[in-house]
Amino acid sequence: MKKIITPITTPLAAGLLVLSLLGSVPFSGCSTTRSKSSQTATIKSPSMAQFRDELRATRASLIRTTDALNRIPISSNALGEYNNYAKELNALQKISATSLLNSDNTRDIGNTFFTYWEQETQSIQVPEVREIADQRRTSVQASYNALATPLATAHTRLTDITTLLTDLRKALALDLSAAGISGLHKQTEKATTQSAELATSLDNLAAEVDKISNALPRPTPTAAK
Repeated sequence: MKKIITPITTPLAAGLLVLSLLGSVPFSGCSTTRSKSSQTATIKSPSMAQFRDELRATRASLIRTTDALNRIPISSNALGEYNNYAKELNALQKISATSLLNSDNTRDIGNTFFTYWEQETQSIQVPEVREIADQRRTSVQASYNALATPLATAHTRLTDITTLLTDLRKALALDLSAAGISGLHKQTEKATTQSAELATSLDNLAAEVDKISNALPRPTPTAAK
């Protein structure tokens, strides 16, 4: 069977986003000794709102798929419900492949953004102001990094559930008789329970991503130094 999602290989590689979910945030250079070409730096920052929306879309697709699966045993048109289930599963596979897609560059992207933020903070000359600014960066970065583990867990669980749902589709395609459907009852219940639990996790992750999105610095045209 084709793998839907690339395996995670680094802690933060399970992290917040993929390259396609990034936006550019401009920062102007702080030192008068810098060359004109380096006075405006473009740093990649997470497009958290889009990532949050894709987490929610994955959650909704997951529930639609298991709902479709559970309609098969109680329907007088098992074939029709099976076709709907196969359609929903196909949509889930496509959505999950982008919303939780692994990127080995995620750690570097995060580090680049927060390292630049830290460097720019050091240009603040008043110690008290610099300390406040640095505390903000440290706090936001900690929240960013803290999502690595739950996202890695969600990634693994989504892969496992999608595999189970795909195998159930294959088994039903081979035997859509009443006996064939009832024989898969326990595995259907397992898929439903696991999907509901993951849906709750995705809701929580989306809420956390929203918090980080609101905490990130907003882009400005130029920053006077």
